[in-house]
This record gives sequence, C-alpha cells and structure tokens, in this order.
Amino acid sequence: MKILSTLLKPDAGPAGVNGFDVATQAADVRESISRTGQTHVEAMGRDRRRR
Repeated sequence: MKILSTLLKPDAGPAGVNGFDVATQAADVRESISRTGQTHVEAMGRDRRRR
C-alpha cells in the first residue's frame, strides 16, 4: 500500500495506479487517489442526508 500510495518508491518492477506509473507520475497517482476518495465521501454524505 505504501508503494501504491507513493509513500515509498518501488525498488524493482513496475507499479501503477489508475493508469499512472507510481515511480514517474507520483503526483498524478496521488491526485487520482484523492479524487476517488473525495467522490466516495461526498456520496456517503448525500446518502446520510436522505435518511
């Protein structure tokens, strides 16, 4: 998880998240993770307001 979230650099082999290489496109990886998380949080908030 630490490599895929760009907290650690991979020491061998390729690793990617949402189509981005974690070694060369770390900022894009982090942005794509945050967007996904934010969308999920917003959806949860909408669901809770409906109840």
